[in-house]
Amino acid sequence: MALNDFFALLLTAGGASAVASWILERIKAYSNISDPEVKRWIFFGVCTVLSVGSYCVITFVPPAVLLQIVPYFGIVATVFSSVFLGNSFHLRDKLSASGTVSNPIITADVESVAAELSELK
Repeated sequence: MALNDFFALLLTAGGASAVASWILERIKAYSNISDPEVKRWIFFGVCTVLSVGSYCVITFVPPAVLLQIVPYFGIVATVFSSVFLGNSFHLRDKLSASGTVSNPIITADVESVAAELSELK
């Protein structure tokens, strides 16, 4: 995704709400708010700031400046994707407390496999 595509995504209601949701759900203070009305207004405000901020960047920042930012955006986007995919993989691939692999594709019982391997020695 190019930098201009990212700002265009933030201009849409779906893009702003997806980014706002991702950010807010990782903030403990937001997660600890018990009143759904307060959470709704905070979410609305963050979506608005993201959309209006994106519009301001696209409208008022000179194209030459945006062109200088593109390589850094690419680096950050690549690192974000790698970390996000790596964390997602590790969350799915860890052993569960029952001794079985939590990945639904792999159904091996770790304890029985370990017992079979120890018998072979």
